Amino acid sequence: MTSQGGGGGGATAAQIPTSFGHELRACLRCRLVKTYDQFRDSGCENCPFFQMEEDQERVVDCTTPNFTGLISVMDPTRSWAARWLRVGKFVPGCYTLAVSEALPHDLQNICEEDMCLMFHRNVFEWQLNISVVEHCIALGIYMHIPLMVEGALLMLKLSRTISVHTSNP
Repeated sequence: MTSQGGGGGGATAAQIPTSFGHELRACLRCRLVKTYDQFRDSGCENCPFFQMEEDQERVVDCTTPNFTGLISVMDPTRSWAARWLRVGKFVPGCYTLAVSEALPHDLQNICEEDMCLMFHRNVFEWQLNISVVEHCIALGIYMHIPLMVEGALLMLKLSRTISVHTSNP
């Protein structure tokens, strides 16, 4: 099975962390968890556009040691937990449930340029750059975007017209 990892990297699976101490870090965009050395040596399999390989400063900017929980995903496309965590299109690997930092603005711009979705802070806050939304609408791309806002689940349905459906979980 080959997965595109959401970032177009085409990797079969992410490296599994070799230790579970203070050296673990999570990617601020996709929440993939590996050791600092693993990110420095091979980057993030889901976010190759960050170009972390052999760039210590970029690894520090794109990852964080401050995260909550850990889940191992073997088959993201079939795992309900992976879909719930919004990692169903990423490569198999270890993921955190939530990160406690935001991606720096210059790196958010890289995400915007590559037209990729960006996850932020916790699994219920899904940040989507407005220019990506505008581009998808212009192309007639149809999208469903679930968001948690003050306890209500909002389902944004984007096409050439935007409609908002609300439901209480």
